[in-house]
Amino acid sequence: MKLRVRALKYQWAGIIAVAVALAALPPSWFEHGPPVCLIRAAIGVCPFCGSVRALAHFFHGHLSEAVRMNLNVIVTGPLLLYLAADALVRLAGWDRRVNIWKGSNHRAT
Repeated sequence: MKLRVRALKYQWAGIIAVAVALAALPPSWFEHGPPVCLIRAAIGVCPFCGSVRALAHFFHGHLSEAVRMNLNVIVTGPLLLYLAADALVRLAGWDRRVNIWKGSNHRAT
């Protein structure tokens, strides 16, 4: 059980790290360098190409540029925000729910 909790903490920390990196690094940082997409190299087209650049623009508030890079950002941007916020809440131990009827705290199951 302790191993599973530790693994979940690493996953949560990883999600937070990705969100922070995308928000901290300028979008232009992701636009340089050779393409390394194996799917595009194998079949010629990839629906995920441009996702990292799109997410970087999304986290910097450049929504029109993000959608231009990859339309998937409409789903992946808010999802990554939610996962990062949820991970932060769980790592900080703020995941207790308040029972408004009894006024007591109990762990959510």
